Amino acid sequence: MAHRIEVSLKELVRDARGERIRREIEHFLHLSVTSVRTMDVYSIDAELSADELETVASEPLCDRVIQKYSIDGPASPTTWAAPHGRP
Repeated sequence: MAHRIEVSLKELVRDARGERIRREIEHFLHLSVTSVRTMDVYSIDAELSADELETVASEPLCDRVIQKYSIDGPASPTTWAAPHGRP
């Protein structure tokens, strides 16, 4: 069964990648954007127990000092999402 792991920065951590994307949106699309927050999404297609999924999400995929993660659910409330990349 495939599982989705979302990793995002904690709210109080500056999102430099999101700031760069916001500037590019304003520069190239001429749209006024208040803020952009980014997250990394991983699809894990393996037979893993809940404990194994927790270990995968919390250790190699996430820096728990500045990031948070979720397994098969949203890591952060979003108002809009634009996924990209390979399926």
